[in-house]
Amino acid sequence: MYAVAGVGVAALLILWSLRLAILPAFFLAVSTLVAFGLSRGEEGFFGFTERGWSPAPWAGASVFMEIATAALATAALASEVRADHTPTALRSNEWSPPPPT
Repeated sequence: MYAVAGVGVAALLILWSLRLAILPAFFLAVSTLVAFGLSRGEEGFFGFTERGWSPAPWAGASVFMEIATAALATAALASEVRADHTPTALRSNEWSPPPPT
């Protein structure tokens, strides 16, 4: 199920140019980290429990990649929001200062 969600989010990021496409990537990464943490608790996550960082090294690599995904999604969203507050003339590659009078 996670693989299907990952492919869906990747397709959404590629095909949809709206900034809202970044949010599913962020939420998928954060929900994976929450499930990882819950699975290491006493009651587990839906009855599934693990201890420590096993299976090593995949558990650590997974946590690292999910944190990186959440951080990159946050940076991309912040960049999009910041671009909305930049004057249109400064966003254009063809902008030049007005001629002297």
